[in-house]
Amino acid sequence: MEARTEPVVALVGAGAVATSLAHALRMQGVSIAAVLSRSSASAEALAHAVGAAAWGSLGRVPLPPVTDVFIAVPDSALSAVVASLAEGSWEGVWVAHLSGALSHQELDPLRRRGARICSFHPMQSFIRGRLSTFAGICIGVEGEPEAVARATWWAEQIGARPILVPGSAKGAYHLAGTMASNYLVALLGISSEILASLGLSSAQALELLRPLVRGVLENAEALRCPEQALSGPIRRGDAVTLRRHGRVLAERFPHLIPVYVALGVETLRLAVRQGWLNPERAQAVLAELEAMLRLDPSVEAPL
Repeated sequence: MEARTEPVVALVGAGAVATSLAHALRMQGVSIAAVLSRSSASAEALAHAVGAAAWGSLGRVPLPPVTDVFIAVPDSALSAVVASLAEGSWEGVWVAHLSGALSHQELDPLRRRGARICSFHPMQSFIRGRLSTFAGICIGVEGEPEAVARATWWAEQIGARPILVPGSAKGAYHLAGTMASNYLVALLGISSEILASLGLSSAQALELLRPLVRGVLENAEALRCPEQALSGPIRRGDAVTLRRHGRVLAERFPHLIPVYVALGVETLRLAVRQGWLNPERAQAVLAELEAMLRLDPSVEAPL
């Protein structure tokens, strides 16, 4: 699909992702004709914020003048939203959903009405009340060739880097992003819980951990390989320190033992793969991790 010189956009959804995207589009001077959402109030608020001409609850997208449609709704709602939009002619309209886990085939009802369809997933963290940048991030795109070409153009317009992701790989692609983002938050939460035992607040714990976490990421970026940035007792094969950790966990945080051991085993695997530990030292580390599981395996994590 050739890039139209003056695209007219409609956004379906008014949550955190749609809000950040809408502002990114407006910063590039893109005309946003409409914002549609299950919540008319949310649609109106976003429409006013970005100067959209119309807003409302989910219904018909104004075709024309709209030439391009971004659908940013939860995965669980996508099928129903697409079904509700699949009325009239969509001939030549470019449509993308922003799901990381689902393929472009979720938009088939619109394709059958003439739309060019693809998925357009920003590999970025989005939360309500805070705008996230699209500049410099990667956007996974897949779908019909003509629609993917258009998606690539859109990614570049908002300063992002398009990455082609086969539809069959969307699950693995999304899994990687989930583990890198959500589980990082979980690890920070766990570390904050441990530091709370020292009397530190969540804000103080984050202040303490922030330079460490940023330093690790900067090292990984500089070395262009996460495994090369590994440090700490497992890389050194320091079974004595691991034993100390095990005692602290058993005495004060028994519910964290399974998490520590699972991550420890994976860290050990990386260390062995990089050649930092010989088989004898690696086996000693593994033995300490396995011993931790026997300290108090019956304790469950509190809810």
